[in-house]
Amino acid sequence: MKQKDTLTPRQLSALLFLGVLSAAIRLLPKAPVAFAGTAAWLAPAAAAAPTALFTLILMGFLRGRREGEGLGELALRSLGPAAGRAVCAGVALWLLFYSGFTLRVSAERLLSSIYKSGGVLLFAGVTAATAAVLAAGTLRGLARTAEVFFPLAVTVLTVVLAAAVPNLKAEYLLPVSRLDLPGVLRAALPVTNLAGLYGYAGFLTGYLPPGRRERSRAVFRRLAWGFALFTAILFMTVGTLSAEMIGHIHNPVFTMIQNVHFYGDTAHIDALIVVLWVAMDVFWLGTLFRIQAELAGLIAGLRRRNRLVWPTAAAAMAVCLLTGPTQFDLTRISDRVIPGVQLALMFVVLPGVYLVGKLRKRL
Repeated sequence: MKQKDTLTPRQLSALLFLGVLSAAIRLLPKAPVAFAGTAAWLAPAAAAAPTALFTLILMGFLRGRREGEGLGELALRSLGPAAGRAVCAGVALWLLFYSGFTLRVSAERLLSSIYKSGGVLLFAGVTAATAAVLAAGTLRGLARTAEVFFPLAVTVLTVVLAAAVPNLKAEYLLPVSRLDLPGVLRAALPVTNLAGLYGYAGFLTGYLPPGRRERSRAVFRRLAWGFALFTAILFMTVGTLSAEMIGHIHNPVFTMIQNVHFYGDTAHIDALIVVLWVAMDVFWLGTLFRIQAELAGLIAGLRRRNRLVWPTAAAAMAVCLLTGPTQFDLTRISDRVIPGVQLALMFVVLPGVYLVGKLRKRL
């Protein structure tokens, strides 16, 4: 299956970039501001070092892969069949919860942004079904669609951020002093968490063309562009709304966008942004569904793993309906549970499996 369904590094990086960008728009402003206040826009700079460390560990791990292998296969080779399958099962279960939570948050955002009535079930069901349709086909088809969509999403976001520049206020961004350093370092954690989402590309590197294993590092080169966008989103949101106001707003980036005007009139583009945001969620969920299907197929020894996408999407839908009955619950999961598990995967599980593989001379 993998030999026929191959990806280019550019396609895989576009697919993951859209997912990380979607999560960044949703999470970035509030979490760093809660730690660093006005100085939150410096968080991406503080997150550069831990993210670089994670990237070095991940690339070192992937350097030992053989043709057709991703992180799942490397875990089995490093730990042995039993322990390797246990780790893969743990990651798959975590991604199932995370994709269900993402479904819930995406539906809640659509309800709060555009519609004043309706149920989560309808919006989440449509999103999950669309993502499953894309992911259940060839992975190359999903990635090529994302590659076409990628420049549109980045261009629109860039234009909106540029159009918001006249609304910047220096007093919302300055002064910043060394007394803000502890808060900035804490604010670096959610940014590092977001960058770590890009590491899920490692589970799909087995689909890179034969003979290009060394080019898997190209999948992660867009992290630099990601950090530039992280910084721009934080800088513009804090600079136009203020850290104090962000603490009381549910969707700060969306609120900032609603205040953007073109050609001096009142024409808003917030509806277009919501459409693009939902589309990015669909690509991200499709990627998560496919990774879960890959891990489940690897554990079960199946070759046609794309057939497992639909059961995965149905399970994520069930998690969506059972997760976070109130906005307080969703916020607590977003602020505590997800960052904690993600950072543990980045700096405990991944290095641990890599070290065992090296010690056992399996890599």
